[in-house]
Amino acid sequence: MSTMYRSHVACIVVIAVALAGTAPAQRTDENAVAAAQDAFGTSIGRESIGLYSASNVRGFSPTRAGNARIDGLYFDQVWALSSRLRYEEEFYNGTDALYYNAALFARLHPAPDLDILPFWNRSEGRDDEAGPVHVPAGPFLPPRVERRRFNGPSWADYRGSAENYGALVHYTPADRWHWHAGMFRSLFDDRTSFAHLLVDLQPDGRAHEILYADPPQYLASTSGEVRATRSFDSGLRRHTFHLSARAGSLARLRRLRVDRQR
Repeated sequence: MSTMYRSHVACIVVIAVALAGTAPAQRTDENAVAAAQDAFGTSIGRESIGLYSASNVRGFSPTRAGNARIDGLYFDQVWALSSRLRYEEEFYNGTDALYYNAALFARLHPAPDLDILPFWNRSEGRDDEAGPVHVPAGPFLPPRVERRRFNGPSWADYRGSAENYGALVHYTPADRWHWHAGMFRSLFDDRTSFAHLLVDLQPDGRAHEILYADPPQYLASTSGEVRATRSFDSGLRRHTFHLSARAGSLARLRRLRVDRQR
């Protein structure tokens, strides 16, 4: 069993200058096209547009690089937030899978200048059977396989869960001042996972069946950011100062690997 912890702290100061007459960006009602400002696009309601995604920008992954954000605040994402509640899948090789998702969100307004937004999201996957991978013994195609029929062991199922929760805080104590803070927890618990191989496969369908039981994995990250923003006007210019501090830690747990052959 091995455990790894990673932590980091960063402090950033940003100075921005804009024209005083420029109106702040407004949320467009259910119109992702009008709200998009660059090739990353945006998502509003059920609409989404953009050339890039959180996992692919010209072959580069912003998520893996630690550039994920929630409402503009630093989020060390282990598992992505889910947009679906429940779905069941069935595949051509006879395997199937069942996944559940649940989420809660609240908006608290304890004071005129204070907003608190807690949220919670959980994804659960189970009964996801490991379909076989055919490896022929020579330079020939494997025999035709009957569709929608699974001949593997019933216990070789994937099971895992993921969870994201946290809170956002907006505080405006005075004119031109804005405090924005967020604390997030993201975790992934991969309990059981298998690889199903049919090796040395013969033209008549005979083969050696090997199953690899992957070790359970557990990843959990706690991250957050606090940002203070101050704006003031100077003639036709508006000056905006951002003072930001962010921190995060990651824990990784992995156990031994078990192989089964029959």
